[in-house]
Amino acid sequence: MAGRAGTAGKTWTPVELIGDKQLTAILESLPKAMARKIARKAVREGLKVIHKKMKSMIPSYFKGARRAIGYSLKKSFGGVSGGGKVMQGRVGAGVGRKRGDSKKSRSGKRGVGISSANIHWFVMGTKHMQPKWPNLAERALSASQKEATAATFKVMRMELIKRWKSGGLAIT
Repeated sequence: MAGRAGTAGKTWTPVELIGDKQLTAILESLPKAMARKIARKAVREGLKVIHKKMKSMIPSYFKGARRAIGYSLKKSFGGVSGGGKVMQGRVGAGVGRKRGDSKKSRSGKRGVGISSANIHWFVMGTKHMQPKWPNLAERALSASQKEATAATFKVMRMELIKRWKSGGLAIT
């Protein structure tokens, strides 16, 4: 499984979540659909941790910028030996579900504030402006990687236990 952190797809840092051998063996022995469901829940939980950390690094008075930070989880695709064992998620500025921002009236006012349409100016900078939050994705990822990994494996274990108790999983 791999996570992906970046700034609106411009820069990204791959993260490999390599679990203990027992969890990996159990997941590989499951039917593909069940393993995919468990992995999606687990990776989504890890993305949430990184997402919260990234939002917390932006000062609270930049409400529009905090709203523009999002995450998304893509379908798994063939990667490791073409077996579909890689799951891709993204966390960053302008990523994820697009909310219906109402168009603000600009009659006599300067600017419209920070939104998902222009947050990249503040994260990456422009020709004339230095970024306000340089390396936001990398800093958030490095600060929360242990928490995200722990959350991912906790959810994975809980899902396996839940399915085992319900009788839908036989572990030998």
